[in-house]
Amino acid sequence: MAIEVAVKAAIGAPNVIGDCPFSQRVLLTLEEKKVPYKLHLINLSDKPIWFLEVSPEGKVPVVKFDDKWVPDSDVIVGILEEKYPEPSLVTPPEFSSVGSKINGAFVKMLKSKDPNDGSELALLEELKALDEHLKAHGPYVAGEKVTAVDLSLAPKLYNLDIALGHFKKWIFPVNLNSLSKYKELLFARESFMKTKAAPEHVISGWEPKVNAAAVPVISDSEPKVNAATEPVVSDSEPKANSVAEHVVSDCEPKAIEVAVKAAVGALDVIGDCPFAQRVLLTLEEKKVPYKWHLIDLSDKPCWFLEVSPEGKVPVAKIDDRWVPDSDVIVGILEEKYPEPFLATPPEFSSVGSKINGAFVKFLKSKDPSDGSEQALLEELKALNEHLKAHGPYVAGEKVTAVDLSLAPKLYHLDVALGHFKKWIFPENLTSLSKYKELLFARESFVKTKAAPEHVISGWEAKVNDA
Repeated sequence: MAIEVAVKAAIGAPNVIGDCPFSQRVLLTLEEKKVPYKLHLINLSDKPIWFLEVSPEGKVPVVKFDDKWVPDSDVIVGILEEKYPEPSLVTPPEFSSVGSKINGAFVKMLKSKDPNDGSELALLEELKALDEHLKAHGPYVAGEKVTAVDLSLAPKLYNLDIALGHFKKWIFPVNLNSLSKYKELLFARESFMKTKAAPEHVISGWEPKVNAAAVPVISDSEPKVNAATEPVVSDSEPKANSVAEHVVSDCEPKAIEVAVKAAVGALDVIGDCPFAQRVLLTLEEKKVPYKWHLIDLSDKPCWFLEVSPEGKVPVAKIDDRWVPDSDVIVGILEEKYPEPFLATPPEFSSVGSKINGAFVKFLKSKDPSDGSEQALLEELKALNEHLKAHGPYVAGEKVTAVDLSLAPKLYHLDVALGHFKKWIFPENLTSLSKYKELLFARESFVKTKAAPEHVISGWEAKVNDA
């Protein structure tokens, strides 16, 4: 049976593969291991509901393993190596970080408006370091055979060549002979030829992010609305034109660091990302000390792109390693800090899981008779019936992880639909209304929620056609 893989479709050409280097990394791994797979091309400006159900954060790539959809290219590649050990693509630990700063340096130069800011020199230094490494250890990073680090670098170097060549008229240095040969080897591999985006699609993918004046503030962390008219911005790669420094709250020493979305138009307060709030809720409920970094997702700082190359929030620093994806982060927190126990019993773990997709569909709907409101009501009624039988929380008397996932989404639903649709929550859903009251009154929720005006401003650019 073929593995299912959801990747970015090209902008303006939804039937061909798009320019996401993280998606290509996964496809390269599948190709090199000769694992059969089925491709789902996702229009990231108009994400289908089925995709939001399997990837609630709306991110690519995601891969279906054993009936479970798994996000994040790092995690996916690790699972593929474990499940399909031949040929081994494991990079020796001493070489695993080779070239890791190139992507951040590339993005900084691409977004730079000042030719004297040193960004080109910084990129050249990183490229020279990789060239020297290849001269000593090549032709590939770890020697004679391709490994995972090469499959990660290849799409980024390809994006670098095309984007800098097009937008900066930049020519790759001819004196970096070992690196030039390395690129030739990578780009000529059958796996690369089969999975690369066409140059014009790489350019179209970067264009709205390079032309900063034309790009409104759009979050990477929640589904987009009005996809047909809004600028197309990928969830899967960093945005250009980012110079802001990060904002850090005062917290205890050795606190876990968490990068979350800053509010649109108010960069010193927490923004409207429900997935980031889910992580903060978990930390608060477990009384784990943390400090947050507020990230302007329209203007991402370079330090953030270095620790989160895909430019996504939330990411959390746990044991000196930055970890992406709220599902993964919450799982690690449960393992490291088992008290209080927040794991949801398996039979209740998917309760309410379709509400967010139905909410997004209704919010972006322009046709009051398309059934999207009724579909949302059906999902809300199902949750209400469950709570009537099992409440007050999803799994009974105590709050669990599924409640901390649902709480921010229900809050967004209330605020966004109330503002943009003048929609009133049904009075007859009494168990669900009580559930929301309980969740929204918890100290953890009050401390971590975005103000209603910031939820509205976060959605506004995606709801209004202009």
